[in-house]
Order: sequence, then structure tokens, then C-alpha cells
Amino acid sequence: MLMSHIRDVDVFGLGCIIHAFLVENAVHNAMLARAVKNKILQQMPLLLENEDALVCAIHYLDRAQLYACDDIEKKLAKTLTGSLETNPIGYRVRSLSVVAGYLLHTCKGGNLDMLLAKIHAILPQCDRTFLRNIIFSRTSVGDSSLLVGSLCDRILHEPKYRQSILESSVSHLSLDLNALHHCGISMEHPLNTLLLEQLASIAIKKTLTIQDLHVLTKVLLGSGYYHPHLYTNMENRVICMTGKRIPWLLLELILPAFRKNGHILADVQQFGAMCLAVFDQCKEELSAKELLEFVWDICSLECYPTELIHRVFNRDFMFQLDQYVQETGEQEHVHKIFTQLNRAVVLDCPELNLPWMQEKYCKEVQEQRDYKTIKKEYHHLLVEVLGGPQYFQVGTFSPYSYSINVECLLDKDKRPVEWYERSDDSPRDRSDRVAILLLKKHEMCYGSYRPKGFHRTRQRHLEILGYKVVNIPRSELDSQPGKVEYLRKKIFI
Repeated sequence: MLMSHIRDVDVFGLGCIIHAFLVENAVHNAMLARAVKNKILQQMPLLLENEDALVCAIHYLDRAQLYACDDIEKKLAKTLTGSLETNPIGYRVRSLSVVAGYLLHTCKGGNLDMLLAKIHAILPQCDRTFLRNIIFSRTSVGDSSLLVGSLCDRILHEPKYRQSILESSVSHLSLDLNALHHCGISMEHPLNTLLLEQLASIAIKKTLTIQDLHVLTKVLLGSGYYHPHLYTNMENRVICMTGKRIPWLLLELILPAFRKNGHILADVQQFGAMCLAVFDQCKEELSAKELLEFVWDICSLECYPTELIHRVFNRDFMFQLDQYVQETGEQEHVHKIFTQLNRAVVLDCPELNLPWMQEKYCKEVQEQRDYKTIKKEYHHLLVEVLGGPQYFQVGTFSPYSYSINVECLLDKDKRPVEWYERSDDSPRDRSDRVAILLLKKHEMCYGSYRPKGFHRTRQRHLEILGYKVVNIPRSELDSQPGKVEYLRKKIFI
């Protein structure tokens, strides 16, 4: 019955049927999908004149791609490519971007080159919405990162696009950045830098809405970007929402963004109280893992809710956590969070007298990984700086199992002392112990040498244990013309 209706409908009716299919998820009916796609092909000349129906049809084709029929796809691609070739600027921006995005997925070889040439030709006449729609409509293309990178390079130099960035909102800039991240474009790409800088300059001054906070935190999580004024504005905005209902999903984004990028709260007490108020509204709905993650997130910001800490380090809760791990298989993730939380509470809140329970787990992890090697170049530099290999040890561990890339000893006159193994784990004075942490690029916030959250916490805890901590960004060391002198200043001053 429906098949005969599809054969008889006009363009308007076809659009209505397609819309209904999309709503009801009926695209997964292979026979209907083929019938609709044949009808789309028959009506293509009229669809090209009815842009709303055309956009709806191509969205349907995207959803029905599992049942693609090569002959239909080829004919559709040929027809659409021809329409772009004869009248490449005849569509509205939305329609053109959807059509071109579909073709980027279906075109091969020379046709793809021709399409890219057409897209490049019309870029000066398109706004920033076109960029987001056309480039990111098909991220499953085999060479999508190269394709998107090429288009980004071209768009970056379009005056109209650059001007549109200056006039953009927090939400629009965040959508562009999230799309770039999703497509695998390097954070070092100039377009990312341009968008991030503009986003920060707007968001610092703006009274952020819940929607702004939602899209902004996704960018910060994906990029590792840190700007102190931006994060402080976000913090203040959350505090100002006291008495309003903040979505739990928003808090699930903001807290990890603050933790991962190492934000230091300006008002720990008020921000913590706000987070706990939101938690109280939905605590009964949280799984054991979600509760553990929330407690770790808020504790990582140096806000320690005693009641919740005792609830987590409780036999009944640990039993629930074990059950969750058995049901989901998320053992590694849960163990990692529990270990970090246990260590933080023991070191930051000694008055709670909680035991260190994760020594065995940490030893097992240490045995599975190679901590005992560093680049030969770094080893040679340390030999020259410290006076010989007997004055340092690679791949050591502090009490409570923090990994240390290189450890050395200095006497009271800051002269190297021959390295020796600790005889016990008692918290005796280790002021002469130097922990040299060689930070990789992904362990620092984007565009800076600022360590991310975990490494800032590690530094604070190592200092509590009596170490002098020397953070050495590898990229900074590699860029130094005088590496030996650079290391001397870092270690001995």
C-alpha cells in the first residue's frame, strides 16, 4: 500500500513521507529505503527546485546508507554534481552545504577533485555556517582529516569568514571547535587557535548561560585549553546560579573540565556548596561509578566533603562498586579513579585517618609498564648536568606510588649526592630529594607549558612528601639551544 503511494506522490508528498520515515526511524526498512531512493532519483529535477524537500531527501539518504544501492548512488551523485557544475551558487547556504556534504561521501577520484574545486570556488560567498555544515557532514570519509585540513587552510584566509568569527557567539564558536575536534584536526592548526582565542575573549566578558556553559565545557574537555579568567568566569557563573536548578549533565561536564585542566578555584567553599546542592537533587539516581566520579572530581578541586568521603570509603559502597565492575567490566577505569581519590584523601586530609588501600593494585600496574627508560638524549644530558649516572635514578616511585621520571639527591649546598634507595616509606624529611618530571605535550594545557590537573596534583602531593619537584616540559627542553644550562637552572636553582 505504502509502496504504491510512494510511486504516486509529488515532491511535496515525498518530502512529507521522508520526514515521517526519519521521525519513525523507518529508514531501516530495506524495501522502503530502495523505493524512496528510486523516487528521489525520479523527482530529482523537481527536488533541485524545492530546497526544503531536497535537504530532507539527502538527510534520508544519509540515514539509509546501510542499504545503499550502488546504481542509485551513482545516478544521484551524477545528478547532484551536475547541478553544482551548472549552477554552483544557486542554492541557499544550508542546501548547498548538505548537497556538497553528501557528495563528499559518495564521490571518488576525479569527481571528488572536481567537487572540491567547486567548493573552493564558492567559499568567498559563503558564511561560517557553510564551513560547519559542509566539512563536518561526512566525517566518515576515508581521508577526512586531510580533506578538512585542506578546506580549513583555504577558509582561514577568507576575509568574510574571519570577520564572521569576530561577530560569533559562544555557542557558534564552540560548535565549530567541537566539529574540528571531532574531525581529527590538530589543535595546532591556525584555525583552532583563531577560534579558541576569540572564544576566550568573548566568554571572559559574557554572562554565560547554561547553554553557553554546556557547549563551552565540551570544547575545554576536548582541547585542554586553559585561560584563568575564562575558568574563573565559569566558576562565578555557577556560583551565581545558587537557588536555580542546574542540570546534572552540565555539572558532569564542568567538574571534569576543571579537574583535567587543573583549574584552581577562587572560592572553594561556595563552588563546592553549589555542586553539593545539585548532587543532593539527584543522588538517588546515580550509579556507584557516577558517585565515585563526582566525589573524585570535587576532591580534585581541593574541596573535600567529609560526609561523601566516608560514604565512599565504606564497606557497603565498596561492595556496590564491585558489583558494578562485575556487571560492566569497567574494572580499570574504576580502579584508577578509586586509587587517585584514596591517595588524595590520605595526603590532603590526614585528619580523616583513612588507610591507603591501593598499594597492591599500584604494584601490579607498575609491573605491567616500562617506567625505567627515557630518551637517550635526556639521559646523556642528565649525566653531564649531575656529573654521572650514579647521581640519579630513572623510573622511581614515591610513597603512595606516584611515578617519577628521574630522581636525584642534592645536599644542603645543592651538590649532587650519590643516589640511594629508600629503606622504608615513612614520611621522613626528603627535602634533599628532587623529582624531575619530564612532561609530554598531552600532559600540558593547550598552547602553554602549564601542567594539566593530574600532574598539578602529583606535584602538590610530592611536595607534601618532601620532594622538590622540577617540571620540565619535553617540548620546551627540545627547543632550547643550550639544553645543559637550561637543566642546570631548573634543577639547582
